[in-house]
Amino acid sequence: MRISLRDYFHALNVLNKEVDVYVDGTMDCCAVVPPPIRLTPEGEKRFGYILDHPALYVDIEEWGHIIMSDNDECYDLSWEALRFINSLAGHCNSIFFERWFEGKDAKLI
Repeated sequence: MRISLRDYFHALNVLNKEVDVYVDGTMDCCAVVPPPIRLTPEGEKRFGYILDHPALYVDIEEWGHIIMSDNDECYDLSWEALRFINSLAGHCNSIFFERWFEGKDAKLI
């Protein structure tokens, strides 16, 4: 069964689970920070399309593995998914981290 990235990160919030996430096509992995996982409106603008894009999904059989559909036009999406995960883990400028994931207007994914 396939679920969107948004549903996947929402499930991590509900389950209060920290996982290592692998992204197809990048040969890279990053730990997703412990919940709560939140996005500000600016973070939603920056990463919302990745969370909802139908070409990216998580197969619940391979929990922790983001899969890109076999559409060559969507190759860059996997790198954007990795950028989201790395940023979420704090591997970005602290100003961007605050803008995208923290603040009074941040909402749970």
